Amino acid sequence: MQIIISLLSSCLIVCGVVGVGYGERVSELSGLDLLEHDSRVEVRLFATEPMVIDPVAMCFTAEGWCYVVEMRDYPLGVGDGGEPGGCVRRLRDLDGDGRADESIVFASGLSWPTSITPWGRGVLVAAPPDIIYLEDTDGDGMADERKVVASGFPRGVTDSNFNGLRWAPDGRLHGVNGGNGGRITSTLLPEAAPVTLGRLDFVFDADSGRVTPTVETGGGFGLAFDEWGRSFTAHNRDYLQQRVIPQRYLDGVPVSRWLGPFTVFIAREAHTTRIFPLGDVMTRVNHPEQAGYFSSGSGTFYVGVSPFGPGFEQAILTCDQAANLIHLDVLRDRGAVAVAESVTVGQREFLASRDPAFRPTALEHGPDGAIWMADMQREVIEHPDYIPAAVKDERRLRAGDDRGRIYRLLPAGGRLSGGGGLAGVAPGVWVEALASIFPWRRETAHRLLVESGLVAEVVPALVRLAVDEAAPVGRVRALWVLQSWGCLDEAQVLAALRARTPGVRLNGVQLAERLSSPAVAVALVSLLDDEVPWVRLQAALSVGVGGGVSTVRPLLEMLRRDGADPWLVKAVLAGLGASAPMALEMALRTMSPGLSEQALQPLARLAVSLGRPLDFLNDATVTPAVVAGLAAGAETASPEQAAAWSGRLEKWVVDLPASSRPVLFDLAGALGVPVPGSLLVEVGRAEATADDPQRPESERIRAIGLLGRGGKVDALVRLLDGKVSAGLQQAVVEALPRVRTPELGAVLLGRWPEVNPAVRPALVGLFAGYRPWHDALISALENKAVVFGELNLDLEQRREFLNGGDPDLRARARVFFDDHEYSNRKKPVAELLALLPERGDRRAGARLFMERCQMCHVRGPLGNAVGPELLGLSHRSTEDLLSHIVDPNMAIHPNYVACTVVTTSGERYTGLLRDETEQAVAVLMPLGSLVSVPRERLARVTTLNRSLMPEGLDSGLLPEELKGLIEFLQSRD
Repeated sequence: MQIIISLLSSCLIVCGVVGVGYGERVSELSGLDLLEHDSRVEVRLFATEPMVIDPVAMCFTAEGWCYVVEMRDYPLGVGDGGEPGGCVRRLRDLDGDGRADESIVFASGLSWPTSITPWGRGVLVAAPPDIIYLEDTDGDGMADERKVVASGFPRGVTDSNFNGLRWAPDGRLHGVNGGNGGRITSTLLPEAAPVTLGRLDFVFDADSGRVTPTVETGGGFGLAFDEWGRSFTAHNRDYLQQRVIPQRYLDGVPVSRWLGPFTVFIAREAHTTRIFPLGDVMTRVNHPEQAGYFSSGSGTFYVGVSPFGPGFEQAILTCDQAANLIHLDVLRDRGAVAVAESVTVGQREFLASRDPAFRPTALEHGPDGAIWMADMQREVIEHPDYIPAAVKDERRLRAGDDRGRIYRLLPAGGRLSGGGGLAGVAPGVWVEALASIFPWRRETAHRLLVESGLVAEVVPALVRLAVDEAAPVGRVRALWVLQSWGCLDEAQVLAALRARTPGVRLNGVQLAERLSSPAVAVALVSLLDDEVPWVRLQAALSVGVGGGVSTVRPLLEMLRRDGADPWLVKAVLAGLGASAPMALEMALRTMSPGLSEQALQPLARLAVSLGRPLDFLNDATVTPAVVAGLAAGAETASPEQAAAWSGRLEKWVVDLPASSRPVLFDLAGALGVPVPGSLLVEVGRAEATADDPQRPESERIRAIGLLGRGGKVDALVRLLDGKVSAGLQQAVVEALPRVRTPELGAVLLGRWPEVNPAVRPALVGLFAGYRPWHDALISALENKAVVFGELNLDLEQRREFLNGGDPDLRARARVFFDDHEYSNRKKPVAELLALLPERGDRRAGARLFMERCQMCHVRGPLGNAVGPELLGLSHRSTEDLLSHIVDPNMAIHPNYVACTVVTTSGERYTGLLRDETEQAVAVLMPLGSLVSVPRERLARVTTLNRSLMPEGLDSGLLPEELKGLIEFLQSRD
């Protein structure tokens, strides 16, 4: 039945149940008093439960009405049968006071809906496996037309379902695959073959029903475009990614997968990006090490040109539901791909809440100019698939499924007026809105013009805007409207290619692909030397669309100039495509000295992958980079090519420098021919080099690479010696996959005490990823040759052992651990945790730190820097800190594993290995003293199976004292 909630009546009607007045509950339910946010914005409540429940996405129709997707079936469905229960709700502010006073369930019974966007007279909803069109044809506020327009999107873990339906500046509706792939069919194109997405995102033509793959997916939840059409997405820890090279430019590049990735994480801080939750920290049961770092990045949102003004023009916001916050980055141009600089002021996020159920899921530009924010309000946001079985039964997985919030973010002190809706106005108003400062107006006007089809009377206004240097944002949209109407001509494209604004040139380049004009072709090639790298990248891709012999040399010139930028190299190779053999021949004959190795090697690989005769390759033109390219692409070489190269291997051993000879092993292996005898002699010499402590480490590392290729297992294992540097041991571990056998696992574990702590994570990764070695590792745990805390297995690695094919091995593994991070924690820790008071005395905790901790730890001006610094632990939960205080060997970070160094004269030092060089090792002792031991004086270096931090430091402490110490460590000052 129709559900309407309205302040025009004196009560609320929710599924037939009378509730209290909305106004009476605002202060109780708003959560505003628990929010802290950037001083440049204000936050106002628009709607709360019961007017909205579990909101995860929003859109605004041309009338300015807000439609909200409610994922009420998160995470496993509603009712005992786990039935789909998603809804779309229409919210309206009828009296203009900035709060919703009408709420209507527009559609219900949707399957885990993730996204919504306006189209025509209704909306399109992503509800896997379908895209569904919903329309209210009789004006009662409920969708009486419900039509599946595309289907085949797999339903998986909820946060990886397809999502992100969004109109881009090119006037097309884009979506995010989410990582599930799919074979997509359209009800509007019943005769068309299904479209296989694989790892690609998509664009959906709502008129024709055609689905077209676009760009390598980021695998997450959310999609955003800047004013120029550059696109960004998210995926948990890789919270901000740029989608760089679309698939359509790679379709002509054989085996293009090795050029990837084509979507890339762009945060400057890489995988160590810190975030700063505001409330009491909860332990993330499967990944506590991610506390204080992005773990659920999603809801990507670009602010851009908007009423928010300076500081927000290139700002991107990302939600982290697990941390109850929204993070701000600013995009900077640092090359062909953007770099995102994190913005936190005094360890404060753009917006954060003390409410542990605050779950920001979506951000949208509204008709009023505000940024609208959806808060799902769930107590458990982690999907059950990621919650350990031992913990899952303790959690109320649907707690909060009767709550939800919608907020509006406004510029501080400002009143916004986006000018109202755009429905029913003259098309000329839409043209003017393309250049509006309000993002919603720009996007909506663009969509309405595309939907309307050719409107002859506004074409002159569009043409004027399409060449207006003073309105670059509107200019781009005008160009794409003209393109969609078939009215774009050469003059407008040439003007765009010569525009002052790089973003206009970028779009001019894309539009130039659609014109067969000599003048446009010349102007397009000239942009291969554009001053802006990301314009050059697009130019290389677009030049390749036309192809032809005339483009090879300009692309090679760009490869020579930009060979140091891997993204520009990828773009040139995509642009060359089938012309790669010609380009390689031209490069080797005329340009070889000017091409960097990182440019020449992939060019050679691409040329080989085409399978054509490369008769121009001779001993005079083959360089180390070319041989490396041949080896990488030899699996696709023709029999004639393989035969020709096989006969030259012996000579290349002589011609190539020693540092490049290991790649000949790869080439011989790829060709399936014997390794040249002279190269085997090199392996014999490599063994002596690798063992010689007088040789430079760089030479020894190259020799280790040869040992791996030559199958010298004993020589490699011998180098896993405590006296050998971490750099050499790391080279050994990297060589092991080439010589891996089932029996080798036990041999390596016999060397475990000798393995440098810095190298252990890589070796553990090999064990986790190779099931024939699992038995050896579990046996080592059983006989106590290895202590579980030394392994530092993450969740995925633990599951490799727990979910293997051998039931007996799985059972043996569960004796030591399960998929709960703290599964090996000692029982007294859990018992003590239950005794801790809710609050402690922070000042008493500071005194306790000075008494028991400062011998090995630094916090601000206090202590000695031996163990990890203990300042800035506000992101670590009470459970996490207590566990490591009471049980320091539960999980031993490799940087803090104790080692014993014994010298040839019998001196013994126990501490942490620090500052290794080729000449000496340094041992960091308690109280911070550093002892340096020359390598020639090393008799033995043994890694111990315990942390340097002794057990029992908590001995004699009362629970309230421990709580005070923990609060001192968690404090921000």
